[in-house]
Amino acid sequence: MAKSRFRYWLGVGILGGILITFFKIGMRQNRPPANRLAYHNGIQHQPASLSSTQRNGLDQHYSEQKIAAFAGLAERVTSATPDSIFWIAAEQAWQWVSNEQAVLLDLRSYDDYQARHPRGARSFSAVRLPDLEATFPNKNQNYILTNWQDIDIAEVTGAFTQRGYHFLHALEMNSSRTGPYKMSEWEQANLPVEIEKVFHLDGVSIKLGNYEIFKDSLGNLIQMAHFPLPTIDLLLQYRPRLVEQYGYDEDNEAFRNEIGDIESIISAATSAGNKIWVGFSFYQGRGHQGYGGIGFYDLTTDTLGVLRHPALVNHSVRDLMVTEEMIFVATIDEYELSREVGNGLVMIDRKTLQVSALVPPGTPVIWYKDGGDNAALYYDKSIPEILADRRFISKQIEGWNPIELGTTLNLGLDDYMMRAAERER
Repeated sequence: MAKSRFRYWLGVGILGGILITFFKIGMRQNRPPANRLAYHNGIQHQPASLSSTQRNGLDQHYSEQKIAAFAGLAERVTSATPDSIFWIAAEQAWQWVSNEQAVLLDLRSYDDYQARHPRGARSFSAVRLPDLEATFPNKNQNYILTNWQDIDIAEVTGAFTQRGYHFLHALEMNSSRTGPYKMSEWEQANLPVEIEKVFHLDGVSIKLGNYEIFKDSLGNLIQMAHFPLPTIDLLLQYRPRLVEQYGYDEDNEAFRNEIGDIESIISAATSAGNKIWVGFSFYQGRGHQGYGGIGFYDLTTDTLGVLRHPALVNHSVRDLMVTEEMIFVATIDEYELSREVGNGLVMIDRKTLQVSALVPPGTPVIWYKDGGDNAALYYDKSIPEILADRRFISKQIEGWNPIELGTTLNLGLDDYMMRAAERER
């Protein structure tokens, strides 16, 4: 009987050793290079300066942690704690992303991501966690989650872990400096970033202001173009229904006295062909108004164009994408205590001038001061992702009157937009 038990436990031990060996081999094949632990649990390591004995001990420590994580998975671990987050240095993250060994995810809102983000990062705001598996079906991929202010990295990591994503790392993006020149570790390492209103075309750096387009010449900004400033008369022309809430009079004096600030500032930009395309936005509330639309600056002809289409003029532009055939404009409404989807994603055929729109299902509210249901899950993402989301529905929107449509078709969209810019000027 004793010999049988001994053989039984000996067999179990051998089988267990074989399984652990295979697991270690699989982990090594699926992980990035051996200097992966530049940061762990917020403590910096320098693998390159370690002795071989120390480095082997570090690798053994890392493997033991992964084995423990595997054991936890077998027990259906459903949450992650800060101790289970593997922190990574910015330089290592950049190396992995550059070599396509990991996916870098920016967990902030899409608006914040657009404004400035590490090059190579993908936008996946924390509000979109319900769509995690549909967006990133490969659970064996290495993911690096960015830790920003107001992001609960432990909670987000826990949500990933619950769904079977266990090759996770975290990258600290908050400033580690004090004083006026606060910089994240990524910026301190002088790693590349993408900035929405900065373009590098043919060796020239182009920067956009609220209404201006500048060329950066050895650090000196030279103005290349200036879009027409908004006026009360153009506001009344483009959005005549606004005066209904103030009553009609011969000069719309009550309306003019009420509106203290008019905006139509550059809020989004993209490059296509030889043009810089821009979207305009404005804030609505407490004496603030404006009008939306899109525009372009032609780098070869040094000309401007604007488009105040009825589907765009009452809304702000949050994002913009231009192809040879289509113009895609993600609209939004900016109020004092809320944000809404406006006309959603407006799509303009550049040849036929047919216009259509897609909006998320349910409420049009993206954010409201008192909380509640919102459409951020669907709308807090890029235009290509919106186009791929089958849950969006069509919306009927206002178009040009037949005369204006005929004029635009005869001129062609680009020439029509250049004439419109001249009229505004």
